[in-house]
Amino acid sequence: MDFDLSSAKKIHIIFNYHNGLYGSPQIKFILNRTMQISWSKIARYMRILVLKSKIRVKKDLKNKMRLKNVIVVILILLIANEIFTKKINCEQLMLPI
Repeated sequence: MDFDLSSAKKIHIIFNYHNGLYGSPQIKFILNRTMQISWSKIARYMRILVLKSKIRVKKDLKNKMRLKNVIVVILILLIANEIFTKKINCEQLMLPI
């Protein structure tokens, strides 16, 4: 693996400047203004330098959002099926058809 010391220094400086709040996506956004570096390389350098962002997305929140989106899609499909089979009158849904 090729370890670029200048890129690692830049990542460390940006991370410390923002008090450890920026993760690899935000650091990539800043660094891509001056140089091309991939998100995975930044994440790898952060792991090597033991830099962890203080702000994290909770995994449970992600799962709840996915579940909520699935439930909404299922409800839309059920309503569409009821409309298609004419079990629900269009006036009940206030749809102009």
